[in-house]
Amino acid sequence: MIGAKNEEPIYVVGHKNPDADSICGAIACAELLNDLGYAALAARAGEINSETAFALSHFGLEHPQLLEPSPDILVYLVDHNEPTQMPDGVGMEQVVGVVDHHRLAGLRTSAPIYFRVEPLGSACTVLAKIYSEYGIEPSREMAGVLLSGIVSDTLLFRSPTCTPFDEQVAHRLAQLAGVDLEHYGMEMLKKKSEIEGMSASHVLKRDLKEFSFAGRRVAIGQVELMDFSQIEPEMEHILVEMRVLVDEGYELVVLMATHMLSKTSRLYAVGSKEALVLFERAFEGRLEDDYIERPVVSRKKEIVPPIERAFMEG
Repeated sequence: MIGAKNEEPIYVVGHKNPDADSICGAIACAELLNDLGYAALAARAGEINSETAFALSHFGLEHPQLLEPSPDILVYLVDHNEPTQMPDGVGMEQVVGVVDHHRLAGLRTSAPIYFRVEPLGSACTVLAKIYSEYGIEPSREMAGVLLSGIVSDTLLFRSPTCTPFDEQVAHRLAQLAGVDLEHYGMEMLKKKSEIEGMSASHVLKRDLKEFSFAGRRVAIGQVELMDFSQIEPEMEHILVEMRVLVDEGYELVVLMATHMLSKTSRLYAVGSKEALVLFERAFEGRLEDDYIERPVVSRKKEIVPPIERAFMEG
């Protein structure tokens, strides 16, 4: 999965503002690398959210250490490959491997690396596939975290990014993990939707990703909910926080408030006048009360492509 073995430890880490797929993927990938004879440590690039904490607690696993950037460490990326989403202080020349399920976007290396990207619903599905290719059956704990990443990223198979293979793998992992898939999955989704008591800044930034479209900085966040009423009382404060990011140099800031059960999102947007025109063009609608409502749930498949296309076309 890397190439020649190196005595230096390899830090396996997901993207900034990590979600369950990112953290669980880092844990399972580090375990696999160790099984293959490498010295690997799972790390994280931010705080762990309540959904991920629930999954790790359920399977008796410790939280990965917070990555302390250094120009001397080797890094293995999970669930991302965009430089804007890499942990702060990590250079592209330090990357020795990637396992991901997102678009390719600008990673350049000075030497060949292991690079595995597949159009599946979760990075954890890709990792489960690699486990199988090496003939390694994951332990109950590793099966549990792999399952958790798949459940989280596919919204328990409700996301359009989910494939039949994701579902097939999830059912097998649930058996290895000893859990009822539907029950465990719904418990995870409930944890994912918990925002009560969070500050407006935390709600906005806990799953915020940065992109570069036609050389312009765009931030797209997502909060997944059981009901829109969970976020409505705080939206005025969240919009203030979004405008702060625009003042800090973002051309456009978008927050997807996603109703998981109805598979609908309110797409809140603030930004420059030109960027908002492009946003409205991307989703063929008008912003009313700062949002457009659409039957979408996937940031990578249904939000990023039309916004990027609008920016590229100008």
